[in-house]
Amino acid sequence: MQNKTDHRQSASAQPMQKMRWQFVRGRGAISRLISWYDGIYSHVDWITPNGMLRGARSDMVYTPTCKEGIHPGYRDRPMDYDIKDWSLRTIFTLNVTSEQAQVYKDFSDAQLGKPYDSRGITGFVFDKRNWHEPDSWFCSEEVQANLEAAGISPPMYEDSNRVDPGDLAFILCALGANYQDLPCR
Repeated sequence: MQNKTDHRQSASAQPMQKMRWQFVRGRGAISRLISWYDGIYSHVDWITPNGMLRGARSDMVYTPTCKEGIHPGYRDRPMDYDIKDWSLRTIFTLNVTSEQAQVYKDFSDAQLGKPYDSRGITGFVFDKRNWHEPDSWFCSEEVQANLEAAGISPPMYEDSNRVDPGDLAFILCALGANYQDLPCR
């Protein structure tokens, strides 16, 4: 039987890699409402290993490289897809084991194309719903589900009806993440 000290030593011997997430506060009405309730941020995306932003959005996104638009839901988007609409941008970085990073990516890949959880917005105030149901996602809830699936974060209290971007920033800081504010255009 391995004791806690042995477990930490074996975990630290595993290859580590950095995972990054981008938190933003948008300028739109819904974004302002979320950040008012949340306290600071209105959206979060995982920065994939190939530099794309992966997250759940409720709106169609148009970019210079994708003029036909990127549909709502859990999708990959270019790094600067909505930068003109951001008033705050922070990158959080967390060291995880290579195994955790792979499980995170695999779980995230399995969610691609799922719809945005529009009930996630009302869940901030009114709804009692189980955000763990993987049929649709709100941005921060999907990231937390990834963190739990990969064993990076312990499971949240089951009766929680939501995980907002501010909650997630707090969770990442508690896990030891570093963060850096970046300029917005």
